[in-house]
Amino acid sequence: TGASRGIGYATAKELTNKLKSADIYLTTRGEVGDLNEVIKNDVKDKADMVNYHSMEVTDIDSIVQFRNMIHEKHGTIDILINNAGQYFAPSDDPVEHMRQVEKTLATNYWGMKNVCKAFLPMLKPAARIVNLSSHLGHLSLIPGAELQKQLGDPSL
Repeated sequence: TGASRGIGYATAKELTNKLKSADIYLTTRGEVGDLNEVIKNDVKDKADMVNYHSMEVTDIDSIVQFRNMIHEKHGTIDILINNAGQYFAPSDDPVEHMRQVEKTLATNYWGMKNVCKAFLPMLKPAARIVNLSSHLGHLSLIPGAELQKQLGDPSL
């Protein structure tokens, strides 16, 4: 997810360069036409390995539709990389700030969780899930030792 620019795009290019063959599906919430052209030009002779697809991580129907397409073509996956995320500079307006928080959680938490849940049954036994996040989610930034302990509990 989140492969239209930055780390997501660079990860897709690196995977394409490192692997001899693969089916690499890149997702973005926007249009994919120009992105497909750009990535295929960047990876040149391995262009057939990469394809963008539109998927909105905040829309369960979009996730399921994409998952079903992958399942029909391959049945299983080797790796799932979740990179979709949003960040807003906090608004001084409390109502707007709350909207920002809701949008951020919808993408960064619920979106990632729903994508994982949708693809979990398709993971091969040795498959991996990679979830990228910002340093702002680090436990050391959570105020209060007791809360840090609770959230850091491996049995959580």
